[in-house]
Amino acid sequence: MKIAFIGGGVMGEAMIRGILNKGLTTPQDITVNDVSAARLASLKKEYRVRVTDDYGIAVKGSNIVVIAVKPQNLAELMPEL
Repeated sequence: MKIAFIGGGVMGEAMIRGILNKGLTTPQDITVNDVSAARLASLKKEYRVRVTDDYGIAVKGSNIVVIAVKPQNLAELMPEL
């Protein structure tokens, strides 16, 4: 099961950690998108997930897309998805 996370902040990381701890999928099947390169590097190092700053790459081929951004950022994000 391939999962894309749009947003790798506290909420996104908590879901990633839970999914991996439960063994629901592998790190290689999780792709995280975030606006912060530092945040992406941290998630990649900690969880060995795939990371990208491109929405299209994040969602391409994913079975599930998790929108994990703050509500005030959602209106800006939706047209790009």
